[in-house]
Amino acid sequence: TTNPVVNNNGGASNITSATAWLNGNLTSTGALPTTVYIYYGTNDGDIAAGNWATNANLGLKTAGLFSNQVTSLLSNTVYYYRCFATNSFGGSWASATTNFITQGPATVDNDGGASNVLGLSAMLNGTLVSTGQLSTPVYVYYGTNDGGTTNANWATNVNLGVRGTGLVTNFVTGLSTNRVYYYRCFATNAEGGTWAPSTTNFTTRAAPLVDNDGGASGLSSSSALLNGTLTSDSSTSTVVYVYWGIDNGDTDATLWGHTNSFGVQPVGALATNITGLLSNQVYYYRYFVTNSIGSSWAVSTTNFLTQGPATVDNDGGASDITGVSASLNGTLTSDGGTSTTVFVFW
Repeated sequence: TTNPVVNNNGGASNITSATAWLNGNLTSTGALPTTVYIYYGTNDGDIAAGNWATNANLGLKTAGLFSNQVTSLLSNTVYYYRCFATNSFGGSWASATTNFITQGPATVDNDGGASNVLGLSAMLNGTLVSTGQLSTPVYVYYGTNDGGTTNANWATNVNLGVRGTGLVTNFVTGLSTNRVYYYRCFATNAEGGTWAPSTTNFTTRAAPLVDNDGGASGLSSSSALLNGTLTSDSSTSTVVYVYWGIDNGDTDATLWGHTNSFGVQPVGALATNITGLLSNQVYYYRYFVTNSIGSSWAVSTTNFLTQGPATVDNDGGASDITGVSASLNGTLTSDGGTSTTVFVFW
């Protein structure tokens, strides 16, 4: 006769959110009547019976497999169990404790927020912390308004399919530049649906900004310096253009007579000297910038007048004529864009 020998026979089975079958195998009774116990709880009591929260007395058992269903368990919780067998010679524990997790609702979070945020796209990140031991699809809800924990209040959602625990990501496109967006991950299984603890928001990057910086300078009859300022570049390489000509093309590049490209430029002052202009002529210009985030024009078109010969007329002739006096009338119709002295000869 000897101590009995027992093990946990591979662990628990038929696990639900509140129940499980705890399995064991009495491999030897030591040739004596043997009573079998299963000790279990949310903490591992090891081989000290007093350290276990609960035990089930299965009564006298013969050698072979045995099982016991335990109920009223907590969902989505780690439990431990260990079989024990005893006879008149002594008692023996299974060689190790076995653990299992009850089923339950999944748990998910937004994993610190969005990444790779550009003007029109972003990577929405999350973590499926627990599947609740069940098949669990994951969704990402997003939009320009925070829908909270009401599915219908979100503008858009993406079904990422059934996932295992770990990082989940979704690359979204078609966003608007310089807008605040909100998103929240949602996971669901047979035990119910669970939202990330809170909504995450991010702001898409803005298109670069440019202006005409007060207009042209250094005017002559045939040249001008077209000034501008790249005021924002969205922290990425920005190409600058200036469109100019006799006609105002507004924001249609095809309607402008000329284009000068600056190539990639940093934030700051811009200027380009244009030549070959007509004298005493009104010209228009407008800056344009573009990068991977977006494009934009200066808010409005700027115009300037090149220098040229002044023009004058006699404005209909003399007036207030008397026998000894008269008013000699004239009109300076153009100063040619520079200081002009007027003479009258009579």
